[in-house]
Amino acid sequence: MSSDWKEYFLEEIAVPKRGLIDGPFGSNLPASDYTVSGIPVIRGSNLSINGRRFQDDGFIYVAEATAKRLERSLCYPGDIIFTKKGTLGQIGIIPEKARFPKYLLSSNQMKLTVNKEIADNKFVYLFLSAKEQIEKVLLRKVC
Repeated sequence: MSSDWKEYFLEEIAVPKRGLIDGPFGSNLPASDYTVSGIPVIRGSNLSINGRRFQDDGFIYVAEATAKRLERSLCYPGDIIFTKKGTLGQIGIIPEKARFPKYLLSSNQMKLTVNKEIADNKFVYLFLSAKEQIEKVLLRKVC
């Protein structure tokens, strides 16, 4: 990385309100809330460790009322999604032309909404998904 570039923590490049948020606590999203259609729930299976940006299918769904109740865990096109608990390196970016206008995070995921005045979300996604960055986390050599 160029020495002219400034380094940031994720919370510093996130939008101020709900820019770095995790999915709902497990008991707040029980399997009984799942429906056959509605708001898609992003799980680890929608993310990749092989460079594929986002798997925009294979969802479980929740009703609009459930999504509204869990509003803090909603995510939108352009958001970067990664696993907070589970397979290290699972990451995705919701495409600008996604199939759905909004998604709900599962309890094992979190999202970053990048403040575009500070950083480019696609660059941040590529940086975070780089093998070298994942290895740093594995070796606990993160800032």
